[in-house]
This record gives sequence, C-alpha cells and structure tokens, in this order.
Amino acid sequence: MNNILITSAGRRVSLVRIFKKELKRFFPDAKLYTTDADPSLSAACFESDGSFKVMKNDEDGYIDELFALAVKLGVKIIIPTIDTGLQTLADHKDKFAEKG
Repeated sequence: MNNILITSAGRRVSLVRIFKKELKRFFPDAKLYTTDADPSLSAACFESDGSFKVMKNDEDGYIDELFALAVKLGVKIIIPTIDTGLQTLADHKDKFAEKG
C-alpha cells in the first residue's frame, strides 16, 4: 500500500486535507492516517481516513508503537509535524528502512 501517516496531527487540518487530496489523485485506494496523543481533541484527526492514539514521541515505547502501527496499516511515508518527532524518527530510521 501507498498509505501515509501524519504524526502529532493536532490542528493541522489543511496539511491533512492537502496530503489526502494529492494522495488520492495518484493512488485512489491509498489511505491517509493520523496519530495524536488524544485524537478526540484533534481537528486534523477527523479529516483523515483513520486516526490512532499513540504515546508522545518522547515516551519510552513510542517508536515501537509507531512502527507496529505503520506496518499494520501498510504505511510507506511517515510525516512528523513537530521537530522533536522528526528527530525521534531520524534516530530510528534504520528500523523503518529495514521494513520498507
């Protein structure tokens, strides 16, 4: 699958809408998913094809949780929306690269 996962979606409604629109243009069956520490309070999570509650990116177990979710959902691209999330993913890029 060519699914996308946007992390820490929060109030980034425009970002989700734009990525979802363009994703569907190229891959009509693909899905755009979002994560947040509390998806029920995230406006952007309501715009995605599915949202998931995950730990904050500085908590132990975050990478394992995010990795398992990405594999389960067939995610090919993870888009972090905060600097610390980008650094956390960069620190563990090899784990994600091994899975493709």
